[in-house]
Amino acid sequence: RVITDVSSAEAVAVRESEADLLCAISLNTNNAEARLTLGHIYLLYRELDPPPFNKALQVLRYFERPIGSGQEGRAEGLYLLSRRETMLQQNRILLRGSAAAGGNAANAVGYATQAYNTVQRPEFRRQACMAQMLFGSTRDEGFCAASGQGDDRAEALLYEGMYWLRRGQGERQGGERMRSWS
Repeated sequence: RVITDVSSAEAVAVRESEADLLCAISLNTNNAEARLTLGHIYLLYRELDPPPFNKALQVLRYFERPIGSGQEGRAEGLYLLSRRETMLQQNRILLRGSAAAGGNAANAVGYATQAYNTVQRPEFRRQACMAQMLFGSTRDEGFCAASGQGDDRAEALLYEGMYWLRRGQGERQGGERMRSWS
């Protein structure tokens, strides 16, 4: 069984497919499609892989190396690795004060940046922007610059505004801070 769109699949089918996808990976460790599908499942269904999303990490680590998965597959794998890191950070923020592990800023931003630089998909760009904002690593405004039309443009403007607010929050000099905020 192949799930082409994990987010629209029924939860029962997703849970049943986990074993099949794990089997496909054990039979062929280079099965990028099975790894990507399983990575999507683990990050979408927390009951299968709760924080710190160790199952997702185990399946997706394959994409850290530029071997055999092709540009599209590797970019999507890096995107999912970045999403995992940002989800960890969001979970840490929600559970502030507990022993929950937070995400890794350098990995979150780096993976998303590599994904977008390899394949210019809007969701990869948004993830790079989100990772920068969440971790306060606002080095490159290009990922958050508004683009698109209609609803996409409105969303892009929101992301760009949030980026500049976050950047202003981290700037030490009053003049630079006020320029970012304005």
